[in-house]
Amino acid sequence: MSAPRPLAPALVVAAALSAASPAPLSAQSPSDTLGATGVSEKVTGTLERRGPTTTGGGRVLSARPRAIALAGEAPVEFAGLPRFRSARPLYGAIRLARERKIYFALDQSEPATPLYDVLVIDLDRDRDLSDETPIEGTNRVSDERARSYTEFPIVTVDDLYYSGDVKAPYSFLLYAWYPPEGPLDRLFLSAATWCEGTIDLKGTEVRLCLFDENADAQFDSTNESWSLTVGADAAGARHRPEQRHPIGVPLRVGGLPWRIQSASADGLVVSLETETEHETVQAELAADPLLLEPPRDSTDAEILWVTDVDLARRAARSEEKRLFYLFTADWPESAKRLRERTLRDKEVVEVLGEYVCVRKNPERDAELAKALGATVPPTCLVVDADGRVLARQIGYIQARSFAAWLRENRR
Repeated sequence: MSAPRPLAPALVVAAALSAASPAPLSAQSPSDTLGATGVSEKVTGTLERRGPTTTGGGRVLSARPRAIALAGEAPVEFAGLPRFRSARPLYGAIRLARERKIYFALDQSEPATPLYDVLVIDLDRDRDLSDETPIEGTNRVSDERARSYTEFPIVTVDDLYYSGDVKAPYSFLLYAWYPPEGPLDRLFLSAATWCEGTIDLKGTEVRLCLFDENADAQFDSTNESWSLTVGADAAGARHRPEQRHPIGVPLRVGGLPWRIQSASADGLVVSLETETEHETVQAELAADPLLLEPPRDSTDAEILWVTDVDLARRAARSEEKRLFYLFTADWPESAKRLRERTLRDKEVVEVLGEYVCVRKNPERDAELAKALGATVPPTCLVVDADGRVLARQIGYIQARSFAAWLRENRR
């Protein structure tokens, strides 16, 4: 596998910009922006592709992995197959950028186990897997999810085709979560390539990163995210999840809101512009409703959680209360927000005292989650003592709305 060609950063200024002293950078709430007049100026920057095989690269993965369906039969397009150890190999294909499908197969190092830890991928894109070197994965168990998974080393496709003579390398991570029941039916793909460069915005030098969040090897869709960092913050912080914002969210530099107007499919050319304040506020609120959330009183009081479902139902029946179910996990950002903001709210905790509260993990308690239709964390349910679901909320809910919802559905 040849090393990716280095791509030198450059900068093209599309408008004459007056110099200004550097100012702090942030993704701002509307209260910081009201009354500004808005100025229209544009800057076009050329970024450098980054990944585990480039200088300054590393393991920076997309936040929303893509599911790849698996099948038990080889596609008819295969020109050749390797010698499998397993009697039940699995097959799949991914499409990156404008390439035709890139096929792969999963094999087992130990056919007596349910683990598929050998990957054979058509890196030369000739639809022949017999000439590819198998890639060994690592099998682990997640204590958080109480499930096994296999993670493969980061894979790089050299010279991925975009358009005309534009080609670029692209790296990605493949891994499998094994279902509690049934055979493995999907693989997950997370991008390990991003684009990054230094741009001058009216005298403030910023570091811009563009992330391929939907892991399709293209950087020009509304599904991507971006970060801007300035000064000392640029070292390391720019890749953190909390620094990433949806592509439509404007970010402020030197008092002006900037947004990405367009980006090339390969992510190497990005155009930024300032926009009017009215449009900025609308985009910020649409992307992050937390900006509208008013400050509220919090509490250190703990919610009394019951883990035994039968015990909780008996308590609900004897106390003439309804049950509140929370199906949650530690890994979703929305679950973290719900736990740290809503479930620490004083009014919410008080109202939950009128329920019998049950907290479950939808993966560890998969049968119960499926029966109640709560497989996506976080899901909140109001359930009667006979097990009938009376009300449902999925995802993050602001404390004020959540408290009102709980009061409406109590006895």
